[in-house]
Amino acid sequence: MKTNVQLQIPEPCNQDWNQMKPNAEGRHCASCNNVVVDFTNWRDDEVLQYFSTLKTSVCGRLRDDQMHKPPLKPLNRKLKRFLVALVFAFVLTSADDLAAQASDSLKTPSLHQIDSTRNKVSGEVYGKVTNEKGERLDFASVVVMQGGIVKAGAKTNLNGYYKIRQIEPGNYIIKVTYPGYTPLQIPIEVKVLTKKEANLILVKDNQIEFLGKIGFICTPSLINRQSPGTQKLNKEQIQHMSR
Repeated sequence: MKTNVQLQIPEPCNQDWNQMKPNAEGRHCASCNNVVVDFTNWRDDEVLQYFSTLKTSVCGRLRDDQMHKPPLKPLNRKLKRFLVALVFAFVLTSADDLAAQASDSLKTPSLHQIDSTRNKVSGEVYGKVTNEKGERLDFASVVVMQGGIVKAGAKTNLNGYYKIRQIEPGNYIIKVTYPGYTPLQIPIEVKVLTKKEANLILVKDNQIEFLGKIGFICTPSLINRQSPGTQKLNKEQIQHMSR
């Protein structure tokens, strides 16, 4: 039977996320010696898949709106089939494109030649990302955009530093994002063979985030499409699912 999932943190903790040590899943809390999984940038389908198969409790970080949105629902079968067909069509199209590129390889410069030319004229942007307290933010996303299109990007390291190379000369918008902070955008000019320093300061977002042991409510879908006439729900279940 398919289930819907709604997340909760009944008792949020007061530990400082920025003081925790980063790891692959989120950060490690020294106070309780647990990994705190960062769900703030996860898509709804990723959250649903994670908690639908979870066997034990987990400590995590959630945005306020993630806990107050309607229950996350699984993709229906028709949509899944459509997505599979879309991927299959993309693979076929990509194969045709590769064949066309192979036939044109004698007419166009190689990637190595293009990169070599770009290196001779490209510039570089580097710097650090901090918050208003001067604390460096690790794994922040920094991109340079032109006309709303991302041209290049990088993540800050454990010390909050980033470096973006091979940027063609021109005027750009540099954008930095980090969970819990308001995204920042500033104009920047990149010149030929020039290294441009851009130190970026982020301000805490008004969006509330919570840390703590996550509880989740799994409720059955109203209709079991495999055998719609066999599912029985009591009054309390129906009232809960209609909220």
